[in-house]
Amino acid sequence: MTDARLTLLPIPGQETHYNLACVGNGERVAFALHGVTERRFIRQAIEVVGDHCQTVSYAYRYQSGEDRKSWLLRWEYFRERPRPDYEYPLAHVHANAEFVDPSPATARLDSRRWLSDVTPGVLALYTSNGCLVDPNTSKNARKTVL
Repeated sequence: MTDARLTLLPIPGQETHYNLACVGNGERVAFALHGVTERRFIRQAIEVVGDHCQTVSYAYRYQSGEDRKSWLLRWEYFRERPRPDYEYPLAHVHANAEFVDPSPATARLDSRRWLSDVTPGVLALYTSNGCLVDPNTSKNARKTVL
């Protein structure tokens, strides 16, 4: 998947809390993946409790480039609600997507692979080049049908 290394970073002011992340130039960064241009970001906060560790929160991103705003999917989790007005479930996924009419998309694809897989109201993820690729049949999938 990657040759990137994750680093355990102490969280200032919290002696039993640490972040697990890939670090570049002193910053938490997304790391390169083998065989694709997309990147993966991982930040997992852990707390040492007695003789074990527990996850306090995490944020994982699958993104199209180094810029954190280029995310395609985000997985997030908080053990406890981070603030009273937090609107999401404690464990959730965000998809940078929109509902589409599959007709224009299927016209650009090899219909032998897609006719049974694409249905009206499909949720698809878009990258900057608008490429729609079946993740089950392509090593370089950049768009996923959910």
